[in-house]
Amino acid sequence: SVQTSDYNYREKGICISTNGSEPLFIIYYFYSGDATSSYLALPYQQLLTDEYNYLVLSSKSSDDKYWSGFLLVGIMNNTTVTIYPSIVLNIPQDTQNKSSINILVKPGENHTIILHRKQTLYLGKNISSDITGTRIVSDKPLTVISGHEAGSVPSDGTLEPMAQQIPPTQLWGDTFLIVPFAGHDEGQYIKILTSKDNTQVTYNCMNYNSVHIQNAGKVHQFFVPSDTYCYLEANNSVLVGQFAASPSDNTDGDTTMVLVASLDQYSKSFLFSTLNGTSQDHLNHYISISVPSEYFNPDNILYDGEIIDIEWTAIYDGGNNTIGYGCSFEVSQAIHTVDSKGRLFVMVYGFRVQRAYAYAAGYMFSPEGALGLKFSSDIYTISEED
Repeated sequence: SVQTSDYNYREKGICISTNGSEPLFIIYYFYSGDATSSYLALPYQQLLTDEYNYLVLSSKSSDDKYWSGFLLVGIMNNTTVTIYPSIVLNIPQDTQNKSSINILVKPGENHTIILHRKQTLYLGKNISSDITGTRIVSDKPLTVISGHEAGSVPSDGTLEPMAQQIPPTQLWGDTFLIVPFAGHDEGQYIKILTSKDNTQVTYNCMNYNSVHIQNAGKVHQFFVPSDTYCYLEANNSVLVGQFAASPSDNTDGDTTMVLVASLDQYSKSFLFSTLNGTSQDHLNHYISISVPSEYFNPDNILYDGEIIDIEWTAIYDGGNNTIGYGCSFEVSQAIHTVDSKGRLFVMVYGFRVQRAYAYAAGYMFSPEGALGLKFSSDIYTISEED
């Protein structure tokens, strides 16, 4: 069956802002019984474009009753949104009409709606469906959150909710360092989602591999053991999701997902918090750090103001050249900092029996066309007095 939020749930968005003097670090945290999920909330990026493209990343589930889905939140009034589903979806014919019927939209078809500021629309499907690859095109920026109500990776594993906020394809990258999850012996699955046709992806995880992905919105997935580091690059921009593998018996923490930053999204400083669970949670918290080789100097990388006393692991490309370094270690339930004179990436996560969470500590987006002036006309006449 398919699911869509009705008109009564249309006005559910919230806006969080500052006066501009101090940035915010916002983490969404879902907690219910034995289920946990989290993601880093991203500020919206208004780019020099009239077309924003988003592609959904999700998973299947070992239980047919749970939903693979995504949530849209309007940022500006009169946003035109066209949805190109990868599976059959039930979409309101008119999102602004309380009495609107829902229509079935199949792969190869599309449907256009309007969303206003802080209006929301959830779409999903169960029965072992995976909504990955659904494309959303808008004329103004959107908040797009995708994931699963209780997903499993692989599809026959244990269940856990998963969610991540998806940036527009203009903010995706093409070069990645992948550091394995600590405290989770089941390993991880890497999902590569393409933004363009004819994408060639190469990755080295002890062994060199190359794959050609013919169509945009398609996924290549592969397994990485718990002690293996990877280097990945593509000829087009891609989105890389790292999924902790679902254990078969709930003894090693459940699955979770995080979006891996590309090298051009690395930053110098991170301030972040582990999730605050109850005294009964007993979550073990970890961070993973990746550093390009050109910025690697262990004496210049500080955790809570101190040099990290740990052995770093070299990460190699297909030619056996050192591309970067990575490490992972357990941290306390608290607010922490990681600082460096160069650029790096920090991933925050935690595990316990039947629980897991993960999120990126931050991204530095520097897309082409993100800064500058956008003119409404090609030609202007300027007189001397002007």
